[in-house]
Amino acid sequence: MRARLVLLSGAIGLLVSACGTAGSPREFLKSEPKEGTLSAGRVVYVDDGTCPNGQVKKVTGGSSEQGTRRQRECVSR
Repeated sequence: MRARLVLLSGAIGLLVSACGTAGSPREFLKSEPKEGTLSAGRVVYVDDGTCPNGQVKKVTGGSSEQGTRRQRECVSR
């Protein structure tokens, strides 16, 4: 009985923590950060009108040292 209670309370805790982060508001920039100012792997969202209605540009920073380029894609708001 006690094991079930511990298991149930753990499951409820996970569910509550997942719900708390699912609706986190995004901050939208009006333009992309200049080259060299967005650290590798960092993600920003840009609403500069280049994506279709209802979408924004997701920009992921790259690194010339690591040989990765900045990535861009349109995603739902």
